Amino acid sequence: MGNFLNYKFAGSKLIKDCDTQLCVQVECEDFKKVKEIWLAVEKDTSHYGFAICTMLFKNHPQYVKYFEDESIPEFVQEAIIKKKFITICDIICALFINYYDKPSRRDYFLGYIAMVHKDMGLTFKDLANFMSDLMEALITELPYLMTEEYIATQTKYSNNVIEIMVELMDNYVERMSQILRTRNGIRKCYVCKPDPESQIVYGFPLKYWIYGKRYWEYRKAMWASMEADMLTNSTDDTNASNFQRKDFHHKKQTKPKTPKIAISSDSNTLLDQPRQRRRSSRISQSTRISLLLSKRNKERQETEKNVKSKFSPMEFILEVDK
Repeated sequence: MGNFLNYKFAGSKLIKDCDTQLCVQVECEDFKKVKEIWLAVEKDTSHYGFAICTMLFKNHPQYVKYFEDESIPEFVQEAIIKKKFITICDIICALFINYYDKPSRRDYFLGYIAMVHKDMGLTFKDLANFMSDLMEALITELPYLMTEEYIATQTKYSNNVIEIMVELMDNYVERMSQILRTRNGIRKCYVCKPDPESQIVYGFPLKYWIYGKRYWEYRKAMWASMEADMLTNSTDDTNASNFQRKDFHHKKQTKPKTPKIAISSDSNTLLDQPRQRRRSSRISQSTRISLLLSKRNKERQETEKNVKSKFSPMEFILEVDK
């Protein structure tokens, strides 16, 4: 692993005139504890890398998108993500085992890590979340080693790494922006040939870092667009739900619903109470009307009968002539 890292950074050029001062005081006893932790992890980075991955995605699933690649088939994604976390575990082991007590190599190594992550839009909180999940994975996987004393020591150095990373990322973002704005800015940031295409930064040409910047800008824009669409759809669904709810309440006020009741004990048919009430109301009204009509008809018939009994048709005519 150490040879891999040395080969990768061979011939690289540091970004100079950087205002960041990486002042890290490493105490001998503390460093022994930190080194002991990562020597145990280095024995099986595949296992511990998967443990860190599981803990991170479990506690903070919002970071899954940083490791996914839409251009890769889904059935290959898991193997690639696992490989990425093995690499992350190897890098952290190299930092705390091989470089942390060597200031120049440590600062250079942290500068490379910051350069890789500078365009991802990560904040102090994001790095703190990663370190907290990392610590939780170590406590779970190394319970015999991660005592309170070891946890406190590892936490102190992890927080120090986070502070340095954030400061370096901010500085590198600013300097890359200057390079992209003005061609002459390349002479201020790099001690090398003036041609931007020929500059080597941490073992890679400048074009490599520019492409990386554009890649993460595209992904962040895509995530922002997806989140905006989700927010719009959620707002539309909420408005539709509120409209339906208002319409439902309006209908509920005009036509109140009541529990259904059974017609008879041996019947399975249920009728709602309002319908039965309306039907019984209609029956009672028709009954009253029919009774009233029959009464009036009876009275009319009795009146006609009395008139006919009193006057015969001829007698009625004669009576009128008088």
